[in-house]
Amino acid sequence: MKLKLITLAIPAIFAASSAFAAEGESSTVNFTGSVVETSCSLSAGSKGQTVPMGDVAANVFTGAGTTSQERPFSITLEGCDIAANPGSVSIVFSGNAVSGKDDTLATSAVATTKVGLQILQAGAPLVIDGSTASAGQTMVDGSNELAFSARYIALDNSVAAGDANASANFTVNYQ
Repeated sequence: MKLKLITLAIPAIFAASSAFAAEGESSTVNFTGSVVETSCSLSAGSKGQTVPMGDVAANVFTGAGTTSQERPFSITLEGCDIAANPGSVSIVFSGNAVSGKDDTLATSAVATTKVGLQILQAGAPLVIDGSTASAGQTMVDGSNELAFSARYIALDNSVAAGDANASANFTVNYQ
């Protein structure tokens, strides 16, 4: 008899608890992402890196178009699998260019210093328009390092002392 009372009481408890349940708000969960053709990832050291240009004496610039010493830097891709992407890789740079000079970034005090900054690949200035890619480099399994350098360039026959910081964004292109 006790067994029958317990089996009758259990459904009654569940029925009573569902009678007090109330529906709350409802919403949506969004999932975002993409499917990419490559397994490479940008190395931690290549993200948000700073290239120290050093202190450059104003008298290094002897006229418009003269440049400072180049400072090397690289962008490294890790974990590349050429079976997934056997092509090549290049970089597209963008930033605040000096008016009329698509290969020269405006520095923080360009109006005062009359100095811009150029990004080079194999000694040649790169266009920083956000659509022109650097020369492609054939990908290999594992790590791929793309070498670049940066230098200051005089925009006038006389330059002045001052801060000469610049920033460029970049996008990795796989071909």
